[in-house]
Amino acid sequence: MQITLKLFRYNPEKDRKPHYETYQVEAQPTDRVLDLLEYVKGHLDGSLSFRRSCAHGVCGSDAMRINGRNRLACKVLVKDLKSSKITVEPLLGLRVIKDMIILRALPLGKALPDQRRSAASAGASAKPGRARPLR
Repeated sequence: MQITLKLFRYNPEKDRKPHYETYQVEAQPTDRVLDLLEYVKGHLDGSLSFRRSCAHGVCGSDAMRINGRNRLACKVLVKDLKSSKITVEPLLGLRVIKDMIILRALPLGKALPDQRRSAASAGASAKPGRARPLR
């Protein structure tokens, strides 16, 4: 089946603002959206950027908006979308680094300046950015 894949694109090194690009891909109903993204990256546009890791719905690294809903690209089958048009975007409300790659979290042990201030003003006894050991 022929799928029209509309992908959010943004490269801060060359784009002034985000835009969408459309790709026509051949897909099977049992293909995952992640398979389609990998096909585009591998065969049509090597500059496409997205995260993936386990590809089994465990790690959550491929969380994206797929046809307007937050989902994991490795878990969503083409047949479940019931449409030949698929729009893929980064999750809303998070800073886009490039294409579907978002700033998910700060490195372990780091806190934003506001978090340090609010922890101190709340009288927190633990230092911000330090994890407590599990017991």
